[in-house]
Amino acid sequence: MGSKKSSGFSLEKLVLFVFIGGLIGFFIGRATAPQSDVADAVKTAPVAVADVGQVPGDTGKKLDSISSPAKGASEPLVVIHEVSEFQ
Repeated sequence: MGSKKSSGFSLEKLVLFVFIGGLIGFFIGRATAPQSDVADAVKTAPVAVADVGQVPGDTGKKLDSISSPAKGASEPLVVIHEVSEFQ
C-alpha cells in the first residue's frame, strides 16, 4: 500500500483564509465608503419632538373599536389595538 500524499489544504486553513478575507474586505469597505455629513446633521437636529404634556386624565386619541368579550376594567389606563394582515 502506498501512502496518500497530503495536498497541504485543510479545513482549518480554509476557515482561516475566509476569516482573513472577510477582515480585509471589511476594512477596504470602510476605507472606501463615501464620507457624509448627513449623520452629523441628523444627530444635532431632531426631526420631530413628541408633545408629552397632557392634561391629567387625558388618555390620548381614542380609536373606534368593535365590542367583544374582554377581561378587566371597562376603561383601562392603556388600550392596545392590534391590526394584522394575512396574505
